[in-house]
Amino acid sequence: MKYRLITFFCSYLSRRWSSGIARYQQKIMRTRHIHPVLHLLRWPFILAQGGIVGLSAACLVGAFRWGLDAVPRHVWPAARELPARYGLFGILLWGAVLVALAYGAGRMVRAVPLISGGGIPQVELECQGRLHVPLNIWLRVIAAKFLACLMDTAGGLSQGREGPSVQLGAGIGAIVDALCGHTESGRRNLLAAGGAAGMAAAFSAPWAGFIFAFEELKRPVSRTSCLLTLSAAFAAWWGVGAIFGFGQLFPFDDISAPEPAAWWKLLLVGLALGLGGSLYNRALIRLKTAESRLPIPRQWRILPSMLLAGVFLFTLPEILGGGGTLIVQTGGGGTTFAMLLLFLAGKVFFSLLSFTGDAPGGILMPILCVGALLGLAAGCALDGVSPSPENACWLICGMAGFFAAVLGTPLLGLVLVMEISGAASCLPAVALVILTADLTASRLHITPIYAALRSSIVVNAIPGGKRRVALSPRMLQTRSTRPDTRRTARQSARP
Repeated sequence: MKYRLITFFCSYLSRRWSSGIARYQQKIMRTRHIHPVLHLLRWPFILAQGGIVGLSAACLVGAFRWGLDAVPRHVWPAARELPARYGLFGILLWGAVLVALAYGAGRMVRAVPLISGGGIPQVELECQGRLHVPLNIWLRVIAAKFLACLMDTAGGLSQGREGPSVQLGAGIGAIVDALCGHTESGRRNLLAAGGAAGMAAAFSAPWAGFIFAFEELKRPVSRTSCLLTLSAAFAAWWGVGAIFGFGQLFPFDDISAPEPAAWWKLLLVGLALGLGGSLYNRALIRLKTAESRLPIPRQWRILPSMLLAGVFLFTLPEILGGGGTLIVQTGGGGTTFAMLLLFLAGKVFFSLLSFTGDAPGGILMPILCVGALLGLAAGCALDGVSPSPENACWLICGMAGFFAAVLGTPLLGLVLVMEISGAASCLPAVALVILTADLTASRLHITPIYAALRSSIVVNAIPGGKRRVALSPRMLQTRSTRPDTRRTARQSARP
């Protein structure tokens, strides 16, 4: 009933506002040949819409970040004290809590399949016109994604907040589109602007959010899309800083870059990151394929990784969560090389397992963490030294190179890592590592991770073949790209 009231209210405002806005825009378009100034009046409306999307996304994503940051500070320490206070009963009590969290998140995924995973592939499909999500479904996605990600983080899964933040921001763009009333192209621009605002708010990186809309979401570059996305990204960045006090993600401003004589080491590190990213992609896709064949109810598929998180909470708590704290810890020194390798192996294994079961949560921060650990380990092995603040540039190069190899977005990786680290002195070294890693991954013919994950979301209706539905038909509407769009699902599934 609550969702129906919200949907009715948004539809009512859309009918009242969109008609007036549409008539005013048509009047401007008719009179632009008479007076060019009137034609320019649409640009303030575009900037205002981007600002509204950005500020709204900042409020939603900022509250989301605040909740995810509060969980490790309060829930995990309290859980670690249970065995000392209650003994075996305390361990069983935390196990029961993990079972309840896994079941709750699994039920949400079953009720709203669009919240599975990070959410970026779903946003990409809608921006490309291959997926259409009505407004009432977007409202359910926002609420379910928010709560399910909090449950997963409370359980300790190795997942990030950036993918969900992009989906939450795209949901804000869909709401603004419903209120203003746009064409299909305008709707896609608002969805991409909302996704960019979510990325900017999650990382406190506006330029990365702007580039994300065009390099990852594949939006056509035009004056309208650029102004809308840029205003949304910078409004979201300003909003999370002014309202919630979030600033630069990692304190690596004073890192010294390698000397030009040692740049041959950068090529080797980039090669290692490209190979590692390729193996990570293949392992993740094969694990997802194997997991989908298991005869386990969907609402219980998160339970194995959740119980394993409970084991790691008492044995290796550093690998829990997205990994931002682990990046700061290893970059600040005080970690031996053997411990660094243990963190790397544990983070890779647990991150891959945490993404199974359609668990709602992102993979961007775990990818950055794995890349940072791999880059630091490779650089320290080449230098023959232990991890320290003096060789933390390898950590920055590892984040950027592994990100580019896994996602296939070198420009986004460069800009993002520079913004979240502030290590401007390492820019030439990072660029060289990114080029090497991306070239290595492309030579190995590795499909970017989000392009591979999109194939499990699209409803394939191939004439003469089988119809594979990854999402519930009542939650998903698709548009066929084939000329014969009148074929029904039964005719498409007919052998």
